[in-house]
Amino acid sequence: MPNAKIATPLDHSAPHARTTSAPHTRTTPRPGSAEPRSRWLQQTGDSLIEVLAAALMLVLIVVATLTALNNTNHASALDRSRAQADSLAQQDEDELRSQPVKKLSELSKTHEVVLQEVTKGGTHYTITSTAKYISDKTATASCTSSTPSADYIQTTSKVTWPAMGSTKPVVETGIVAPPADSALIMQVTGAAGEPVSNMTVEATGPSNVTAETSSDGCAILAVLPGEYKLNVHRLGYVDQNGYANANEDPSNNSSVYVVAENTVKKSYEFAPAGELAVTFSGANAEGDSFVAFNTGLTGSFRTFGTIESYKTTVNSTKTIFPFTSEYTVYAGTCESNLPTNNGQLHNSTVVVAAGTITPVTVALAAIEMTVRNGTSEGTPGTVMTSGVTGSLEDTGCKTTRKFTANSKGELPKPGMPFGTYSLCVAGTISGKHRKLITPVTNNNASGVKVPIYLGSGKEEAAGC
Repeated sequence: MPNAKIATPLDHSAPHARTTSAPHTRTTPRPGSAEPRSRWLQQTGDSLIEVLAAALMLVLIVVATLTALNNTNHASALDRSRAQADSLAQQDEDELRSQPVKKLSELSKTHEVVLQEVTKGGTHYTITSTAKYISDKTATASCTSSTPSADYIQTTSKVTWPAMGSTKPVVETGIVAPPADSALIMQVTGAAGEPVSNMTVEATGPSNVTAETSSDGCAILAVLPGEYKLNVHRLGYVDQNGYANANEDPSNNSSVYVVAENTVKKSYEFAPAGELAVTFSGANAEGDSFVAFNTGLTGSFRTFGTIESYKTTVNSTKTIFPFTSEYTVYAGTCESNLPTNNGQLHNSTVVVAAGTITPVTVALAAIEMTVRNGTSEGTPGTVMTSGVTGSLEDTGCKTTRKFTANSKGELPKPGMPFGTYSLCVAGTISGKHRKLITPVTNNNASGVKVPIYLGSGKEEAAGC
């Protein structure tokens, strides 16, 4: 076949010739190649992810290793700190047990946190030392026990340090048995029943002892058997009846007898003293006195002010016990002046704040007296402009206020507490001394008119 043409690898004229070669994979397409660029990007991205995954795995391994090492170091440091704290607590207990009973009693009665700052091994420790008497019958603190007794002293040493975190403090306790003796337990609580600390308590008798109440309001005094006079006080504090010293309050029995090897408990109420500032309301509202009543008072009420010393506002002494309940406050000097006892709908009430001045407004009712020289409403005569004197006796309280009428024949201070009065008026008419007495019921908040016709009075040389 002479015209036959054999295709060779270099013969490009054969239209369907194939080229065969060894297998070859290209990672980077040649310029002008027809291979898609997206395939190259995918391959490159896969390689980058593999590198990042390997790096992340390495980081996690390093972090886990460091965390394990840190936890191990922290646990070891915490164990060392606790061991040191336990040693300090035991040392503190040994020191407490070496103290005389009187010293421990003082620690118990103050119950103030005693802070001993100790630095050991580079760690700052705080030791809290306390001691308190325990009633053996109830296993509770003697001051709060329903069966008063002071059988033994329980000591407690608590150690803390800044790096302790959520772990519990180290606490060591001990028991000290005091010698058999008599004891006085004196407990002081406040207006809400809370314990009152730093109250000075005194027992005078066969042995004279002075102490202060602890943070739980308790003081335990070791005393000899016999009869004692007791007192409790603190600057700025008063008992429920307003006395700065418990032995001044008639409602307190300041004497007590202590039997040998027995315990006697006495309870008191004290709180920072408050003050009342009473402002009088009504026509010509100047008053001279007021009453403060609270159900917590041992007595029925307390009275403040000076009769015939008229002011717009009258303050109590700073001796008001701050009960959590309200005081009823009203003008006057006794319960007969209570507004609701005299036809009024309301009384003034207020809660007194401890250690501060508490304002309150109370009402007065005006006695609108006019003195004339006539004998009756039909023949009233003229107003007596001078020389008229008299008195107002509060028949319920037995309080008397004297006065000299002004140029209009009126009371110069007409505002009076609610109640019933005996009004006495005296003056001279046509050279004759006359005196007239008339009852007055002062129960109208808007005032009561009282015309006085002195000409109808008796001829008496003596005035009211």
